[in-house]
Amino acid sequence: STPTLLLKQDPPYSEIYTGEQVKLICSIREQTSQWAYQWIKDSTQVKSHIYSISSAAPSHNGTYTCQVERRGITFSESIKLTVR
Repeated sequence: STPTLLLKQDPPYSEIYTGEQVKLICSIREQTSQWAYQWIKDSTQVKSHIYSISSAAPSHNGTYTCQVERRGITFSESIKLTVR
């Protein structure tokens, strides 16, 4: 069965200001185990379900993709981050 990916931005503001902290959190609604999580933006890969930005900058603008993989099967979902 296809997992339901839930992508959340914390804090959930539509725009993040330069210098602020922000986290992108990826979870699976079904909470089944053994999924390997990975956040991808451009050529950056973070092997975690949380993508943390300690000080937002304009370079952080863009689309972030959470990719989950289990037994060779991959699913992904994207979220857009706007930094002012």
